[in-house]
Amino acid sequence: MLPLDVLSLAFLTISAVADFTRVSAALVNVTIDDTFGDPTTGNQIVYDPPGVWKVGQNCSDCTAQPDRSQLVNGTWHDGTFSAIDENGNVSNQLLTAAVTFQGVAVYVYCVVTHSFRSPVGNSDMSFFIDGILVGNFVQPPTGDTTYQYNVPVYVNESLPFGSHTIAIVNGHPSGNQSLTLLDRIVYTYVFPALSPVFVPTDPASVQTRYYFLRELNFISHALPYCPRRQHYLLSSQCHGRDYIHFFSHAHHRHCYSCLYWRSPLPGRCDCPHNLLRQTTAAHLPVTQRWSHCTRRCAY
Repeated sequence: MLPLDVLSLAFLTISAVADFTRVSAALVNVTIDDTFGDPTTGNQIVYDPPGVWKVGQNCSDCTAQPDRSQLVNGTWHDGTFSAIDENGNVSNQLLTAAVTFQGVAVYVYCVVTHSFRSPVGNSDMSFFIDGILVGNFVQPPTGDTTYQYNVPVYVNESLPFGSHTIAIVNGHPSGNQSLTLLDRIVYTYVFPALSPVFVPTDPASVQTRYYFLRELNFISHALPYCPRRQHYLLSSQCHGRDYIHFFSHAHHRHCYSCLYWRSPLPGRCDCPHNLLRQTTAAHLPVTQRWSHCTRRCAY
């Protein structure tokens, strides 16, 4: 199951009894951006040595210059391993990129090129989870100077649920020069079972027709935070477009609910229950924007 770019593939089992809806569990893919990190936990990818890894989109002297529009958030990290340093001395300084996540699966996406020079498109990566070698990605250059995007250089869908640390190691001691262009790391998180939640019903309103969650494609940096959100709960439709309904409980006996849907919509979609309608991420292309409604309500 290769993930979509962001918080996607939410699978819920929903059963309704009277006015209550119970959700058993959900699998949600979260994207850890190479530069901005994990949007849900704030965890950042740690690069070592930091002076050797370059922020690709800001690196004018890097020989690798992929099309930034093809990368998530237009960012990447550029790391080149060389057994010989710039002074001609043997260094064998390996490059690592590591981050901690909680989930049952993990995917590493890179940009790959096979050019002989400028850049040297030799790929030689090793992958460690919790300190154990779990995989390799080795591809020698062929002379093809094009860039391949969204390449899943490592996939693991059989992790026990819990906290894990994945480390990407670029190069081997005394090995050939190798290049890593890291775009993102994606992991699959499991939401626990929920208690029954009251769902208002109004057969005359299209906004209150609830469905099983289908595959939804989120853009993480375009998705605003629902205050203290805890669970993906429901999806519904507005003029034929899916939206997802969050329920989240906060302190001081107040609850918040947020409704999101992809814009532009074929017609105006009023927010149900007198929620406030807003639009987010106006700097993004319209196909990546999301509108949302918010409400604060007392118990």
